[in-house]
Amino acid sequence: MKELTPEGFESILAELCAKLTAESRTGGKFAKSTQFETRVREVLQRLVSPYGLAVDFDPHPYVFPDIVLGIFGVEVKFTTGDTWRSVAIVFLKALAARPWNIFTSSSVRWEVSLR
Repeated sequence: MKELTPEGFESILAELCAKLTAESRTGGKFAKSTQFETRVREVLQRLVSPYGLAVDFDPHPYVFPDIVLGIFGVEVKFTTGDTWRSVAIVFLKALAARPWNIFTSSSVRWEVSLR
């Protein structure tokens, strides 16, 4: 079993976003957030299984992040508009409860584009 490194996780995120973007552009649009989050979980399961990680398909509805993968996590956001706003306090509370690897980049946005 391979060890998942931060670089490997970033690669998984890039592949996940590319796959979901391709699906959404070829008619696989998501009408509801639950549809989108389920599809994110399905694709992630395939991508993280070589690392011995499993995606929980029935998590508590108020857990942060939405998808926990060992020391990594994915917070899924969905909107049908051009923008979305999130309340930062949930992030601060979650970070205080457990240390997380957080990936940010000024040059890369991990998002699925419908355009």
